[in-house]
Amino acid sequence: MMTTKLFKFTKYSAALLITITTILGLIFLALDRETQSLSPESRMLLPASSNQNNSNFVELSSGHVHYELSGENKSRVVVLVHGFSIPAYVWEPTFLHLINEGYTVLRYDLYGRGFSDRPEVDYTMDVYVKQLDELLEALDISEPINLIGLSMGGAIATHYTNAYPEKVAKVGLIAPLVETPMRPEIKPMLMPNVGEYLSTVILIPKLSKGVSKAVYDISSFPNWETLFTPQTNFKGFRRAILSSIRNLAGKSFEDQYLSLGQLNKPVLLIWGREDQTLPFSDSARVLAAIPNAHFTALDQTGHLPNYEKPDQVNALLSTFLKHH
Repeated sequence: MMTTKLFKFTKYSAALLITITTILGLIFLALDRETQSLSPESRMLLPASSNQNNSNFVELSSGHVHYELSGENKSRVVVLVHGFSIPAYVWEPTFLHLINEGYTVLRYDLYGRGFSDRPEVDYTMDVYVKQLDELLEALDISEPINLIGLSMGGAIATHYTNAYPEKVAKVGLIAPLVETPMRPEIKPMLMPNVGEYLSTVILIPKLSKGVSKAVYDISSFPNWETLFTPQTNFKGFRRAILSSIRNLAGKSFEDQYLSLGQLNKPVLLIWGREDQTLPFSDSARVLAAIPNAHFTALDQTGHLPNYEKPDQVNALLSTFLKHH
């Protein structure tokens, strides 16, 4: 009797496990967006940018990098570094404004984002610093640059300046990453296989619809999903995002900001008071590390001040670049 019951229970459990596994697999397949590969052919079909004639690719040591460069004066270069998941289009208002101001402006997609390649590497700060340095060399930009970083891009700009202080004249930091928040939803992402599954069925769809977490006023970014989604269709995006999470989790870059402060370079700091991604309170940590930073806090502004309050941010950047 006991053997029969145990057999039935085992059979039932096995059937249930198969059913659950099948359902989870179907969900994964249904939500897996990565159906395309980046190639010379696919790059020809990419969406046009606002400055299509200046949208190009260059091959660096870890793969092809998508960039836009406008302007001929290599002695007045501004380089814009985007953040964790939103590629170079996030700089649209800033890019166009600085071009009109007479600067040569470079924006580009970090590896694993936008239309840059997704190399099979650990996505660490060293990778991003090397990418930027190789890109400047490939584009024959040798004069000291003005380096502006947003969110994770702020940490990249800081790391780069500390590594190559002679190559940077001024640094702009917009809601820069100081310490990766260890939120409860991050911990499962650190687990092998579990992270791969969750990033497909939860994280990437969430990022694609994440406008309400990024800005205070969602009407300031009405085309969020339309712009964000194309990059998620290319193989390797999920792997790059997950690798970045695993390499950044729990890390503090406060020592990097302290080092930047000791260089005595002009530094601009901008932060939205209603930032839901990186806490506004972190601005105090940056200011403690860089006491000479020119700081502006923007009211009713979220994590993307450059996109949400372009007129105010552009005016701050113009003043900083001209006079400080």
